[in-house]
Amino acid sequence: LLDLTSMQPATEAAGLGVYREDCALGSLKFIKTRIENTPKDLDFIYSILSSDGLTTVLLEKDRVLLAAFALGDSTKLGVQSLLDHLLSKGDQIGMLSGDSQNVVDHTVSSIGSKFIFAKGELSPEEKADEIRRSRIHGATCFVGDGANDALALATADIGIAMHGGIEAALKSADIFLSSPDIESLKHTIEGSRRTIALVRFNLVWSLLYNTVGACAAIFGYISPLVAAILMPLSSLFVISTTLVYRPFKSQIK
Repeated sequence: LLDLTSMQPATEAAGLGVYREDCALGSLKFIKTRIENTPKDLDFIYSILSSDGLTTVLLEKDRVLLAAFALGDSTKLGVQSLLDHLLSKGDQIGMLSGDSQNVVDHTVSSIGSKFIFAKGELSPEEKADEIRRSRIHGATCFVGDGANDALALATADIGIAMHGGIEAALKSADIFLSSPDIESLKHTIEGSRRTIALVRFNLVWSLLYNTVGACAAIFGYISPLVAAILMPLSSLFVISTTLVYRPFKSQIK
């Protein structure tokens, strides 16, 4: 048995597990690198649990397998609604996970949304590589909360760390959501869309206003004094629309 009173600090193997000299806790792939002869039926049991959406974590000590733990995550409330909303806006959605491919497939099946890809068993570096490939087709946004997501969060055009994430993910993200509610993610995305729309509107307005004003001044339809008075009105209008429109509206609960 493990002597918990004399445990030495463990070292993390990113995307695989944690270990010290005499023991390790992690994925099947990781434990196989430390144990030469694993039980013959371990792969079969692992695949059965994975097909049910469970992540299997193995514990070994002194190169002997001690235990296997089957862990499962429930889908956050509101995820299906959020994904349907994003798809209706024309966004393309993919899933990158360090869990086994069977677990990823089970999750996708339970959600029922149309992903352009859903890849499992990825290391932090492989997640970042997938993000780089996706950037060829347009801007990317990655949402995550784990240590294995830190590199992908930093690689994406926009990295969003969810509430409850570990420090490594928070440091790598561009945006941190202080609420665990999935609606806060939808609120952030829609607020960003409204911000872009407002910026474009103000740019078009300023361009048209100044173009018309310049032409009127050149052809003598307005005097220099009137032009000087009208010039600040464009800036005042832009400021006013920004204050009134408020892309990120307060959420009342």
